[in-house]
Amino acid sequence: MKELTVEQVRLNHLRKQHAFDKKRPDFYEIAKTQLGLHSTDYWTPYLSVWARIGDYDAEAVFKSLNTGDRLLRLNAFRGTVHVVHIDNLSTVIHATRVSFYKKMRQHPDIRHLSDQEIESLKESILATLENGPKTMREIKKLVPEHARQIRPLFHLAATSGKVIRATASHARNSTTAYALLEKWVKGFHLDDTSEDDALDQVILKYIERFGPVSIDDISWWLPTTKTRTKAAVETFGEDTVQIDMAGKTKLMTSSDFDRASSLESPTDSLVWFLPYEDHLPKAFIDRSWYLDDEMKARVFPKLRKHYWPPDCIPPSPDAKVTGATNVSGEIRPTIWIDGEVVGRWELEKNGKEYRISYRLFQKVHAKYDNIISERARELEDFVNTRLVPISGSK
Repeated sequence: MKELTVEQVRLNHLRKQHAFDKKRPDFYEIAKTQLGLHSTDYWTPYLSVWARIGDYDAEAVFKSLNTGDRLLRLNAFRGTVHVVHIDNLSTVIHATRVSFYKKMRQHPDIRHLSDQEIESLKESILATLENGPKTMREIKKLVPEHARQIRPLFHLAATSGKVIRATASHARNSTTAYALLEKWVKGFHLDDTSEDDALDQVILKYIERFGPVSIDDISWWLPTTKTRTKAAVETFGEDTVQIDMAGKTKLMTSSDFDRASSLESPTDSLVWFLPYEDHLPKAFIDRSWYLDDEMKARVFPKLRKHYWPPDCIPPSPDAKVTGATNVSGEIRPTIWIDGEVVGRWELEKNGKEYRISYRLFQKVHAKYDNIISERARELEDFVNTRLVPISGSK
């Protein structure tokens, strides 16, 4: 079994997140290579990409999302909303449809219905979109007798690639209109890839993008069963290798391992401000490569009083708080140095503008103080000059 150090793993993740690229990618390329950008909060994709490439035209990205141009929002991995590139759309839909369908089929407002009743209701509701996108409120007015069932029925329709989240009034408005996918995205037709083939493709892409990962990581992230995950991995043959990482067996693609084992530390240290629910830290159930045990209670707090601001977090969480922490829950905005979480940050509203409040939870070299404070100022500028203008009702 091959081996990598934690430092090599961290460097390799930085490489795969474009930290070493001489020519920085744009928003669209990052959305494509990362398979999807976590979008539980609609600002998160914008902030995730800023963390990796710096300043860019956020208004142009919002227009792309609002017109179906290359980028779309859909419920994908673990059923959560992601920004997905059009080139990955068919594969992601096919790979995630079964798990998402099973989840939504148990919704209390529709689980008592037969499959035949579900299909009949879906068709009658989808008919309301023939003339263009509509919000849930608009659709409920057209079919008031099924008002409570509309949302879960739309989610079921989305699993088969029939509908998509379409327009939003502004960049942070999660109340979107829905549209028929093939009418919304000109020239798009869901391909005929089978669920099994799509699942195999996504598992291999996930290993390539986020490896080293375990079977538990993969089955949790999609989600799918461990048995199904192992079956996929067996078909990859020499394309993947097993490595030992701190006594745990992980998987990587062979080419990824070769690059990881030959990486050299950069001259300049890398500082990241990753946002709430960023897709990289959320891609693992075993987060030990970037987060020590004591830090988990600080960045995955279960108690709401420890969400914000950072100063309300105990310097050393007591056993009660640590024991109550859901380490698979929501990750707060984090500060990273060279691939390791060292602190937290939050956005604070100060009049009409936002300010960054942050706190480090471990001692760092004095040379980082100016880098971190400058990075916080750059992030404030991006939020206030790029995001705020596109994030309110006109």
